[in-house]
Amino acid sequence: MNKYTIFVVVAVVIIAGTGIYLSHALNSRPQYGFIEVKPANVVRGISTNGTVQAGQNVSLSFQGNGTISSVPVQVGNQVKIGRILASLNARDAGASVDQANAAVAVAQANYQKVLAGATNAQTAVAQATVTSAQTALANANNTLAATQTQQATAVQNAYNALLNTSITAVPGTGNVDSSAITVSGTYTGTIEGVYNISLYATGGGTQFHTLGLEEVSGNATTTTPTVLGTKGLYIQFSSTPSAADTWTVTIPNTFAPAYVPNYNAYQAALQTQTQNVTASQSAVNSAKAAEAQAEANLQLTQSAARPEDVAAAKAQIDSARANLETALSTYSKTRIIAPFNGTVTEVEAKVGQTATAGTIEISMISAQKFQAICYVSEADLGKINLNDAAQITTDAYGSAVKFPATVAVIDPKATIVNNVSGYKITLQFTSDDARIKDGLSANIAITDKTNPGVLAVPASALFTQNGTAIVLKKNQDGTVTQQQVQTGITGLDNMVEITSGLNQGDQVIYFGK
Repeated sequence: MNKYTIFVVVAVVIIAGTGIYLSHALNSRPQYGFIEVKPANVVRGISTNGTVQAGQNVSLSFQGNGTISSVPVQVGNQVKIGRILASLNARDAGASVDQANAAVAVAQANYQKVLAGATNAQTAVAQATVTSAQTALANANNTLAATQTQQATAVQNAYNALLNTSITAVPGTGNVDSSAITVSGTYTGTIEGVYNISLYATGGGTQFHTLGLEEVSGNATTTTPTVLGTKGLYIQFSSTPSAADTWTVTIPNTFAPAYVPNYNAYQAALQTQTQNVTASQSAVNSAKAAEAQAEANLQLTQSAARPEDVAAAKAQIDSARANLETALSTYSKTRIIAPFNGTVTEVEAKVGQTATAGTIEISMISAQKFQAICYVSEADLGKINLNDAAQITTDAYGSAVKFPATVAVIDPKATIVNNVSGYKITLQFTSDDARIKDGLSANIAITDKTNPGVLAVPASALFTQNGTAIVLKKNQDGTVTQQQVQTGITGLDNMVEITSGLNQGDQVIYFGK
């Protein structure tokens, strides 16, 4: 059996032994390798196939219900991208904009107040905040101390259970008789190791001697247990042994059926300890930060306006302006906007008519000569937004020739194509190109979100155990162990973002070429 086969067998045993199942056929030679965990740009989106079509009508609708208040275009009008084609009564949305504008005004007034200095009442409030923050910090420190004690006890108990896993004396392969040793008691030591037991005859009878964890001697009795060292264990022989026989007592007993559950319980205790202590420490850190902030605010309140005061007040203005932008965005959803340059071909919207979300109100044809059409599943629909960037390649020109495009229209209703339900997506080419022809097969990659410079591994390196993602990580000594990880988005290239559980430079197994 060569090194490759041995490694694959070990990997499969590790995986199968923890309830992870591979789709790799065992009767074929699996392709595997180690890959280094390193930063990558993980690009979420979808890859699908579609068709290049000549420019055609796209149908537009409102994103909500309401009464149509304005339709400033007619059939045949040439319109530019961003042109308002129809509007709803936007009284509520306009009120939200007014409120947001008022909040900006309040923030600006507060800014002027900061410049003028704080009142006695404000100083008293700041002092009360400091007192409250100090109490919170004391409570957080008490919780951290209690958590550390509790978790240390839990870890020690789990480790003791692991060390005492079915402690057994294993006879040497050259033993000449069948005398067995019964090991009793509870191992109280704190380290792992082996008791190597040998025998020798004396005038007073057979004696045993141990090396390894401890060097002790005693009578090889068959009637009562004899102390085995100073760590809580006893041994008793089933019959008078041969002086040439030997035994080994391994702490812990890695061959016992309970070893793996006890080992996993110990690892789980360690992980829980890390998580709980980290969470408690984070609470302490947050409480410290809150106390420091409260004290800083008190000092600022008691003093004249400083640059820090001014900066904080200006930040409130920025926040209020951001809320104003959100309100303006909501207001913009009461309008139908031309998604690209083109010509209006249909106008169903009428002033005073009640509009329903998803009902076609305006149709137009693109100014560009061609566009691409594809259909996506409901699962992929959530990964696409209007104006997402896309790259389109064709079989005619190969993958090296990319035509940039954007998502222009997402149909609000599903369409049945070849007995499969899908949502029609219309992509507008960024510019005309003489190579683009009607009827070309389009290979479309739509990019919705990019997480730059994050740690990532191939999807084939991830497995699932009881709903938890894990990888097989290579240790410094060359062994392979399981490592739980948290994942983020999956990229178009099948790379998966790792948000926790691995560090840059770690090596993990992945399957595939």
